[in-house]
Amino acid sequence: MYHMEVSEGEGQERVILKAFEMGDGIIVFVFNEGGAHIGAVALGEFDSDTGRTSVSLLTRKGHKDDKVAYEVAYRLAKAKRRPVCVVCGLHIDQITAEQMERLLKNAEKVTERALVIGEAL
Repeated sequence: MYHMEVSEGEGQERVILKAFEMGDGIIVFVFNEGGAHIGAVALGEFDSDTGRTSVSLLTRKGHKDDKVAYEVAYRLAKAKRRPVCVVCGLHIDQITAEQMERLLKNAEKVTERALVIGEAL
């Protein structure tokens, strides 16, 4: 079973992406230092007949992790042409707008890095 881990940022704003092969699919965990939890789950699937990628999303009440979960699932499923399940939990108590911006930017960066270095997935 192939797996990879990438991270970006420092302290509570450090976002970690861990990916594991599971049969024909990939399971991905996206979380931040000290804030890991299950906030949203996204399942991305590439349809080879139509060339389209779709995502199904579950979000816990009061959580806002769905945007990151959706983006990671969509981008990885489209690039890898495999089913991708993303479990995402990013949290900082009393988060500021600046911290939120850096956290989201770090999530984008780990997704980009996963696409580049995760060629074996």
